[in-house]
Amino acid sequence: MLSIIFIMAPFRTQKFSSWVVVSVNDRIDAFNFGQLKVQVNQLIDAGELFLVVDLEATHFLSLPTIKFLAEAAKRLATRGGSLALLTPAEKLKRQIHIYATLEEMKLFRSREDLERTGGEPEPFGQQLSRDKSEDDSNISDSL
Repeated sequence: MLSIIFIMAPFRTQKFSSWVVVSVNDRIDAFNFGQLKVQVNQLIDAGELFLVVDLEATHFLSLPTIKFLAEAAKRLATRGGSLALLTPAEKLKRQIHIYATLEEMKLFRSREDLERTGGEPEPFGQQLSRDKSEDDSNISDSL
């Protein structure tokens, strides 16, 4: 069951199981990156160890945002926590893969995965490898 924990925050934040889900709409750029950074840092400083950034409705992440998410993932991992991404578009996954380390990030393919698994995401690197092999097989099937 999801419950809203920060109503006045710039980004809607909900608690699900041991995870806090931060929903991002449309884009994160120079105009709202600072708000996301402050909100995520407040959650981490408050002792939250498991954060999910919901990218389902997101079409753009600035380079500072990508680097910050990688840093937040590393910071959480050193504390025994984790940062996961929820339903990022393929374009965003590629950008994140290019500009940041993905070793500490995890991935939920859908909100249903988040709910069904009770918050146990698949490591991002494994997801990226599987997506690439699926793309390769789809290309060979179409030839």
